[in-house]
Amino acid sequence: NLKFRIFGKGMVFLNFIPFKKSSQISTMKHLPAVILLLIPILSPSQQVDFREIDNYVYSLEVNKDIPIPELTGKLTMPFRSDLHKVRAIFFWIASNIEYDNEDKEPELFADYPSARENLNETYRSGKGVCSGYSHLFRYMLRLSGIRSMVITGYARNDLKNIYPMTPNHAWNAVRIEDNWYLFDVTWASDSSKKV
Repeated sequence: NLKFRIFGKGMVFLNFIPFKKSSQISTMKHLPAVILLLIPILSPSQQVDFREIDNYVYSLEVNKDIPIPELTGKLTMPFRSDLHKVRAIFFWIASNIEYDNEDKEPELFADYPSARENLNETYRSGKGVCSGYSHLFRYMLRLSGIRSMVITGYARNDLKNIYPMTPNHAWNAVRIEDNWYLFDVTWASDSSKKV
């Protein structure tokens, strides 16, 4: 079984529910075609318009030295729902933190002894890699009372490195309305104008 919700451009969430019978596994080969067919049907009724949130975040003028808790409060203050708060934080990070192409460390935390130092350096410099993005996102969500976690795992980023030996990417799982959804702010930052 598969549940999915569409929350506007840049935020499509898939919830996989474990199969109970082994005979159902054979239907998995047809799953991508089913998803592609359902998206146009479900999009109009389940799509959330984030333009108001994005415009608010985009127009928000903040001092570069504003502490993270104060920034988080300004970003989320006008919004009541967790979904809207998540979107405001997600959009701000994707629009304001630049991917650090110089920092190509194979270890996700090679330069940072703690997640806190990692997120602080990412915020301070306005640049970071996936671990900095994901820890900053998690911290800002926590300040907003939203449960989340950082997930480390594998991402294929070139044709040579098909099976990385160690985890090479980090992203987030966020709880919204009693469901967990995956977010990758790092990859969204490359196309922040389209988020």
